[in-house]
Amino acid sequence: MSYSVEVFGVDPPGVAVVERLVRESTGLDTRVDGGVVEAFGPDEGLLFEVGEPVSVDAEEWPLGARFPDGEVFRVVLEVELVDVDGKGEAFARVLAGAMSGVVMDETGLSWPGPAAKRYQKAMAAAEPVVEVPAHQLMMWWGGFWDEGHAPLPELVGQFGRWCPEAMPRRYGEYWPYKHRFSDGGVDAMSAWWRQSEESSTVAYECVGLPFSTGYLAVPCAIRSVGGVWWMTLFSAADVIVDEELRARQRALFTGVADLSGAVYAFAEVDEGYFWNGTRIGCHGGDGEWHSSVCAFSGRKHPEAGLMGLTWYPTWWSWFGGKYRGLLADWLSRPRKAWTVSPTESGVLCSCRTSRSRSVS
Repeated sequence: MSYSVEVFGVDPPGVAVVERLVRESTGLDTRVDGGVVEAFGPDEGLLFEVGEPVSVDAEEWPLGARFPDGEVFRVVLEVELVDVDGKGEAFARVLAGAMSGVVMDETGLSWPGPAAKRYQKAMAAAEPVVEVPAHQLMMWWGGFWDEGHAPLPELVGQFGRWCPEAMPRRYGEYWPYKHRFSDGGVDAMSAWWRQSEESSTVAYECVGLPFSTGYLAVPCAIRSVGGVWWMTLFSAADVIVDEELRARQRALFTGVADLSGAVYAFAEVDEGYFWNGTRIGCHGGDGEWHSSVCAFSGRKHPEAGLMGLTWYPTWWSWFGGKYRGLLADWLSRPRKAWTVSPTESGVLCSCRTSRSRSVS
């Protein structure tokens, strides 16, 4: 198992430079595999590997980092857990010095240490990262693969019809996402999605506020759960105060549900998250999380009142497929706090409750 450490800087190193720096600064043996430099310990076990530099936009810089005008590059180090002496993290600081940059790991932003001074050309000025408490809005869509659907990446490609801010900027299996959406658009994302086998989902980060990230089930995962597909989209709920943005987000929610041939979709607002200026997140288990109780999952809950669907209140619930008929009587007599509206191929139920913490 491994974890990632990122280095951002303005001077991209070549493979030969990285290999030389690893040998000089750590004394480890190296091997080059394509553009990746691997570092091995005395027992010939892999300790860490250094990827190739990738050009990144300003939106992808670690929050608080500042660089001179010009192109900025990111190098990802995959550090094995067996690297108990921390040689991988120490080398990340050496590399940051060589790249005139900074190191970013799960603890935050850091600078090259004294041992990297002889490789260092310049240091960027930094500002502290500010995290503010926030609510997370999660949209979830799901249905059966054999009952009419659109390929999931093509659905994501339709986000621009309703909310261009929700369009993908980068995507991949693990963060940092290595594929840039602008390089091939929906076609490239669809091709990569179809052949993905290493993870149950493809993740993507969004273009801008208030949207943050999303996930798409990949074909191998869809097959493993009996042909059930799903996709999600996350945003910072506290930012959605503008009526025009709220209307567009609602149009996105119902538009994707109608276009996808979904059976069920919901949008919920949860506490315990933070917003750091670029993304929504939580620390450990601080964020609320409710597992979906869906009829096609075979799970039941004693409080389930809508044919085995979510037993907790949500901001929006959308019903399509056979659920429209099954819930027709109930939807024709909605509760006082609920508003029911037909959509192109389903029914939207908006709910004002203490848990939804929002308005319909």
